[in-house]
Amino acid sequence: MKISVQFLLYTHIQSSIVFLKGDAVGILPIINNTYILLTKQFRAPLGRSFLEIPGGMTDGSLDFSLVALKELQEEIGLNISKKSLKSLGKIIPSPDLCDEQIHLFLLEIEMSETEMKIIKQKLFGTDDEAIKIRILKVEEAFLEVEDASTLVAMNRAGLK
Repeated sequence: MKISVQFLLYTHIQSSIVFLKGDAVGILPIINNTYILLTKQFRAPLGRSFLEIPGGMTDGSLDFSLVALKELQEEIGLNISKKSLKSLGKIIPSPDLCDEQIHLFLLEIEMSETEMKIIKQKLFGTDDEAIKIRILKVEEAFLEVEDASTLVAMNRAGLK
């Protein structure tokens, strides 16, 4: 939702356009301490697909780890327990324009080569999504990823 607001800033009235998006979650899955599992999704505002960590909107829920579990199931087909997630804090990507806050999580998992091959061949997402999976070595991910929340999650997880 887009709204126009006016507020008093020191001694004068300031006008601004604000997009109300709400909170979201993002989960950084690290496989075998070597690989990162990323989603590849089309993003209409820029007209192309991007590599991103799995995630989605909280739709008003304040149980961010529960939303993260739901998104992992929907976007990459993983069923895990809540205790497997480690918080990486939150980021506010565009405070000048939007109210969105993204709550980041780390998920460290073990997966065989066969399991990785199978998951890369599947298509995930809800009816309005077509999500492909990419599994990259950490150093490759740093070169290919452009999404800011993914890069912040990788940095906060201590990846280099």
